[in-house]
Amino acid sequence: MIWWTITFFIRLVLIYGFTQIYTGVTLPTLWATFVFVVVLAFLNITLKPILKLLTLPVNILTLGLFSLVINAVVILFADTLIADFAVTDFWAALVFGLVIGVINTVIGMIR
Repeated sequence: MIWWTITFFIRLVLIYGFTQIYTGVTLPTLWATFVFVVVLAFLNITLKPILKLLTLPVNILTLGLFSLVINAVVILFADTLIADFAVTDFWAALVFGLVIGVINTVIGMIR
């Protein structure tokens, strides 16, 4: 439980730091980042599996690269749900999804 809390706050700080550098995504405060991370986790549990199932043939044809598009769509959907979160366009959501994936991979490797 302690490790989960530590990694959650590391993710939170890294995502907040990236949004301060990258102009395509806006998260003005740590609280907004906290809300974003919680909403994104909920969407990854509920919406993402449905989208992956619906796009399975395309995902197989692209050898899994279409998963990046699914991540971007989930981030754009989070943009519509959260008032303090803004993404400029699809490409910004795609880059943001890549960065979140890299952050999660690095934290997973440390464990």
